[in-house]
Amino acid sequence: MRFWLTILMVFTTCLGGWCENAEPSLSELRQMCSDALKKRDFHKTRELATTLRERTLADKDDRTLGAADFFLGAAELFLGDSESGILYLNEARHIAEKYNNDTLLGKTLNCLGIYEANVNSNYYLAQHYLLQSLDCYDMEGSASTNLAHIALLQNDTSGIHYARRAYEYGVKTNEVHYSYSALNTLAEFAIMNGDFEAATSYLNQAKEIAASSNYEDKEHAKLLEATILTNTGKTAESTAILDSIKPAIETKLPIYLPDLFYLMGQNYHSEGQYQKSNKALLEAVEAAKRNSSTPALGKIYRLIADNYSAMGLDSQALPYMRSAFEQAETSGQTDRQRMINERKLTLDVIHQDQKRKLAEEKARYTGRLSVFLGLLLVFAAATIIIVIGNLRKRNRLYRHIVQQNVAMLKDEEKYKSRIHELESNPVTQQKVNTSTEIMPPAENPEKPASVASATSATEEDKKPGGSSITEEKSKRLFEALQAMMEDEHIYRNPQLTRETVMGRLKTNSTYLAQVIKDNAGMNYSQYVNSFRMREALKALSDRARIDVPIKDIAQESGFNSLTTFYKLFQQATGISPTAYRRSLASIA
Repeated sequence: MRFWLTILMVFTTCLGGWCENAEPSLSELRQMCSDALKKRDFHKTRELATTLRERTLADKDDRTLGAADFFLGAAELFLGDSESGILYLNEARHIAEKYNNDTLLGKTLNCLGIYEANVNSNYYLAQHYLLQSLDCYDMEGSASTNLAHIALLQNDTSGIHYARRAYEYGVKTNEVHYSYSALNTLAEFAIMNGDFEAATSYLNQAKEIAASSNYEDKEHAKLLEATILTNTGKTAESTAILDSIKPAIETKLPIYLPDLFYLMGQNYHSEGQYQKSNKALLEAVEAAKRNSSTPALGKIYRLIADNYSAMGLDSQALPYMRSAFEQAETSGQTDRQRMINERKLTLDVIHQDQKRKLAEEKARYTGRLSVFLGLLLVFAAATIIIVIGNLRKRNRLYRHIVQQNVAMLKDEEKYKSRIHELESNPVTQQKVNTSTEIMPPAENPEKPASVASATSATEEDKKPGGSSITEEKSKRLFEALQAMMEDEHIYRNPQLTRETVMGRLKTNSTYLAQVIKDNAGMNYSQYVNSFRMREALKALSDRARIDVPIKDIAQESGFNSLTTFYKLFQQATGISPTAYRRSLASIA
């Protein structure tokens, strides 16, 4: 009897083990990937998606391979490996388009929008992808959340309505992961507006959802809670929270690391612990570079420079001051474009209002000629007043644009003067040469790049992929190119060609284009014209040269076509060179 009982137990154990080790089907594995992604367990998503991809490759199932690539790309993107993430997402997009899979295409475009916003800061393309995703599939909850996130990156509080739409969609469909993401986003908008009470309320609701749904990124809400404490002066409590969540964020959600270290740096700075602050901030720089979160670098560099200035180490602050200035200049260009857009919108509203009033007047007084003539005179007078008012508004707007540009140029000169002063100070130079405590963000920032150091691209300049120049070589070439532009002013030559620049740098067109795109975010023509436009703007802002013909200024700046100059100037400032100079003359 004991023998048969033993046999039965062994059989039962083996059967249980076999059932337990049985592999899930592909459809079950896909569902497991989807569930893990919704719970924001990105490590689990990557593990499951890797298994799914291996099995689909073995089975040669292209349709399921597209889903595996999507899940794997999304996981890598949120875990900070943006290069791997974009490769998998592009593969998923290719398969979705090949098989007309709108569901997969919509989800993939949504993730591509996240990539463009967070990695490339290309908000226009990010919004384009997100709006495209809505046409492919019911992505209202996810797309609305991501559109709100893009607005946050641009400090645009008007994007809060996207977060509210995402929350309402999550409640309506009972998809709590949309509600959870939307509540965190609403908390971030409230923090941006300084409404910390509302932010705390949103976070408490998000915590309840995270606890009930077993979400993996509970640390995001805690990070926002620490942000509130930092902004309300409770730095010790904020630091305690950051220390407690740091291990989990490093292992599970590295995409939040730049924000975590930046908050630590803020807290230490407020407490006067400048060295500890810089240590945390340099970790934030490294985390931002690893995760390709370049939009966050501006504020980090600015705080590092403030720390060094507070310690009396101006030489250490110098390279970070320069980086902060470059970020501020980029931001200024964005603000000018936003102001141009607002001006267009204002004029459109005025135009529509005038059309409506005219229609009302015609409908009311058509029947009586005498009254109509009287009212016509009134209307003509009103129109004249409106036109005069509009002209005054336009002139005020033009003067405001000119004042902004003049102020920007003055600030730029002050900044360059301060940098030059620090660079030319022997004591500062000695400190820079002997300082080994913390390396600057760029190699030898005080030493202008030499054109002679840019050697021809060889095989050793290529990455493992064999198609791109190395980061170090790219920086050297760009520094050399910057020196040619800023010190030699080669852009002033209207006949400057790409081949001339290539010859000076001893490189080819492919590398030249890549270096400019990677370091300046422009193509060759845009890059050269940006220097020409800056010099023209400076000349047109100089009252001492107000009598110099605009044509001469355009030629001096390197433009060989007056039409091209007018077009680029209008795009850059929102007004024509003639109107710019007229507005400058009207400013006291």
